[in-house]
Amino acid sequence: MDTDEHRWLRPSPSSVFICVHLWLPLLGALLPGRAMAQEDGPQPPPTTTTTIEEQGAIRGQVFERGTRDPLPDAWIEVEERVEFVDEEGRFELHLGPGKHDLHAILEGFRTEVVSVDVEAGAEYEVVFRLERDTARHPYETVIHGTRDEQEVTRISLEDEELRSLPGTMGDPFRAIDSLPGVVPVLTGVPYYFIRGAPPAGTGFYLDGVRVPQLFHLALGPAVIHPSLVDRIDFFPGGAPAEFGRYVGGIVSADTRLPQTDHWRSEWDLRLVDVGALVEVPLGDELAVAVSGRYSYSAWLIQLFDPDAYLQYWDYQARVEWEPARHHRLTLFGFGSFDEAGELNDDGSVDGPRIQFHRVDLRYQYRLGGELRAELGGWFGYDATRMDEDAEIGMWAGGPRASVVWSPARWVDLTFGSDLEARHFPPTGLAEYDDDNQLLRQRDALLVGAWAKVTLHPTEDTDLELGARLDVHRVDPAEEGYGARTDVWGDLRFSVRHRLTERLWLKGSVGTYHQPQSFVIDLPGMGSFTVDRGPQSAYQLSQGVEVALPWSLDLDVQVYYGDFHDLAEPQWEDGPFGDPVMEDPTLRDDPTQGWFPPTRGRSYGVEFLLRRKLGEDVFGWIAYTLGRSERDYRRGTAASDFDQTHVLNLVVSWNVGAGWRLGARFHLRSGRPYTPWECSTSTDPLGPWGEVCAPRLDARNEERLPPFYRLDLRVDKKWTFETWWFALYFEFINLTFTAEPFEYECSYGDEGPSCGVQEIPYIVIPTLGFKGVY
Repeated sequence: MDTDEHRWLRPSPSSVFICVHLWLPLLGALLPGRAMAQEDGPQPPPTTTTTIEEQGAIRGQVFERGTRDPLPDAWIEVEERVEFVDEEGRFELHLGPGKHDLHAILEGFRTEVVSVDVEAGAEYEVVFRLERDTARHPYETVIHGTRDEQEVTRISLEDEELRSLPGTMGDPFRAIDSLPGVVPVLTGVPYYFIRGAPPAGTGFYLDGVRVPQLFHLALGPAVIHPSLVDRIDFFPGGAPAEFGRYVGGIVSADTRLPQTDHWRSEWDLRLVDVGALVEVPLGDELAVAVSGRYSYSAWLIQLFDPDAYLQYWDYQARVEWEPARHHRLTLFGFGSFDEAGELNDDGSVDGPRIQFHRVDLRYQYRLGGELRAELGGWFGYDATRMDEDAEIGMWAGGPRASVVWSPARWVDLTFGSDLEARHFPPTGLAEYDDDNQLLRQRDALLVGAWAKVTLHPTEDTDLELGARLDVHRVDPAEEGYGARTDVWGDLRFSVRHRLTERLWLKGSVGTYHQPQSFVIDLPGMGSFTVDRGPQSAYQLSQGVEVALPWSLDLDVQVYYGDFHDLAEPQWEDGPFGDPVMEDPTLRDDPTQGWFPPTRGRSYGVEFLLRRKLGEDVFGWIAYTLGRSERDYRRGTAASDFDQTHVLNLVVSWNVGAGWRLGARFHLRSGRPYTPWECSTSTDPLGPWGEVCAPRLDARNEERLPPFYRLDLRVDKKWTFETWWFALYFEFINLTFTAEPFEYECSYGDEGPSCGVQEIPYIVIPTLGFKGVY
């Protein structure tokens, strides 16, 4: 009101003086008739003042409906008064006599109204139970420090995206199958080719601790109880410096803290297994959580085949202690066991047995968003047994430390180091001379240090520069093999810049190294110790993010990866023409025979159109157009697990009244294979007649047929005041599609027969029950 055109509205001091002295006597004369004059118009509510003795006391608490979890961010509105609840969701009001409407309000929840007829001196107890409003973005954003870090290549999944996704059987980690850049080895097999890197090139972490596998055998569930997983970060490439010793992608999961204000239980029952989780607070600073899953699939399978056997179980136990403000201690133990094969008369099983166990102790210090420090150490055992007399095992463990410091809003500094010591006991396979160099008894030590600087020069730009140094030393326990030490360094850089309110540009480039490993990292395999340096990769990506209408986000990335010294097998099948079979020197030397150093590359483009949580419908369309190549002995060709096209369509709809419907469609083009040729052999030292073998000059020139499948899921949830339960039905592979696996020739009475071999279609109808109290 200071503009010239409104200056006339400001009274001068003299005009105020005149008005007061001229009109005050007149107003005094009219005051006796004021009440009568107001009776003709609307009356404002009378202002009354009551003493504390004349008021009633209303005490209450606000919870989330279906749980016993308080809502500390809620508030109570009554008339024109607002009262915020405390950390336990409690409130207390003193109101005068009469009827009052109390409104309990919290963003993301439906408002609840309770009417209380207050009498003087009376006390009242009120409990509000607010129900989530799925149409108002009810799900939280995970924030680290003072800001939410946006990694260039990271894809984060939370809440219902992890547990209600069709085709996952409620297991959070299986959501990885439907993300861009991911090519499953086979349906249900928990190993992936990610942006052309071999399965062993992808690292799995749980609360910063490396784990060898995510799932149980034979389309089994995850090795961690689903309700323990709070968030999954997936890096198909361009992982930051804190993740080292892998040349491919990274899957990092964070677990949630147990309840500290009340005990909580959760149970689930499925056709093949049963699971449970219990959280018990022991005071205000101490809480204990225990969970696990046990399968009775062995009993079910033996109803149809008495000689078949399949069993799995897992366990998790956690203790959380907060001895003082900003300080937290965590003791976390977890493990997994799988066994499958043929059951013998003596109760033993001929087949693989896989297990791993972990114990982790971690200390965390947090001072707001400016300083975070973590110091931890873990110990564990991994083992894979392929027959009764041979087991590949590994004892491992070591400390780790990290510090995150934010001295200013425009910079974050992160430092860390980790050490892992490994001991490989005898395997029982010493009689196989060809495998001695790969599976011999030995000790290994891996030491790493890293630093990362994240700059925010403007509100629209994030720059991240990371560096990492690793040392890998192997000390063999057997004579004839010398110790070997490898040292390597990595540099990684990423940038993310907002051009407009809805458009971001991003890119990353970096180097990555990994000790030699088998193509699939089975528990206990650890790192191979062939006499050559580590595997290495150079990764580059460039992308764009667009915020679209209707709560849609589009992410497009172009990537390129260059791999060196990969330990991938190069066996060319066939009785003749195979350089490994013809040359005993190659056959007996794993560094040049079955596992020669292999170079390769991958490139492609990834599309992710995603509608995030917070609406009645969420889901995404993920498409990858890519190619992965390897430089084999006889020339460059597509890698054995290259898939040109991979498409995933995922949708989940909250219908209302506790119903949720979901569907997932998966399509991928066929893997390459080497064509076979048949000829008549007269070799007196070899087979006679018509003989078929792969054409060694046409490595992976043909393609298997494509594979597709449709998965459906239906959930129904019943919510009560303090607990809820749900029934869900899931049908995996509703299309009854068999998956093409390989092309081979077999011999019969009428000669050789060649064709595509398929894995019998796997159809899994699952009925489950879940309850939470």
